[in-house]
Amino acid sequence: MPSLNDSEQHERMLAVLRHQIRDLRSNPDNRSLLIARLDSISRLARICAQFATEARFTQLYTLDRMILKCSLSPRSIDGG
Repeated sequence: MPSLNDSEQHERMLAVLRHQIRDLRSNPDNRSLLIARLDSISRLARICAQFATEARFTQLYTLDRMILKCSLSPRSIDGG
């Protein structure tokens, strides 16, 4: 298992979060599955952030809040 302070691991997690944010915005039908995945990633991120010293990695909490806000925003399903 990689070190909790492994910056490459942090970068991969950030990339996954960014990709899944795009998925949330473009495909609302998959929201519940994506939210579950993002929740798992963000929980791991918070655990890792307790031990990480990189400022970039502590930004995961901010991303997590943005994801939640994006996922809860109402969207028109009928296209109107």
